[in-house]
Amino acid sequence: MNDEDQSQENHTVKHMASVKAAWDKAPEGPKKATALKHYTKLLVW
Repeated sequence: MNDEDQSQENHTVKHMASVKAAWDKAPEGPKKATALKHYTKLLVW
């Protein structure tokens, strides 16, 4: 893995951690469930 690939991977990991933190703080409801489905699909590639 070269430095550019590793940098991109680190960025993705940090972004997903940020998304997860925001999701954890969100109030329960249909928007939260929809967001979970959306990001789950993004992680399965």
